[in-house]
Amino acid sequence: MYWLSFCDPDRPAGPEFLGVCIIAVDDFLSAVRYAHCLNCNPGGEVFGELLDDGVEVPRQYVHRLLTDGQVIADLRQRIGVEQDVP
Repeated sequence: MYWLSFCDPDRPAGPEFLGVCIIAVDDFLSAVRYAHCLNCNPGGEVFGELLDDGVEVPRQYVHRLLTDGQVIADLRQRIGVEQDVP
């Protein structure tokens, strides 16, 4: 699984963050492509982090764009992702 975080560096500080999606595939490029196919890729730059094998992500958060700051913060803490933006 990959944690993909999207931002638009051309936007002002703060609103440059566009969201996160968690994609269950084997490599980063496939994750980005699949996110695009699922309409989970809002554009901009993407940062990807491979999640550890034992990490459990609630099913309702996989393969969809997440933009709610509290949901993202809770997930980030739960699964150990340290960075939100590229």
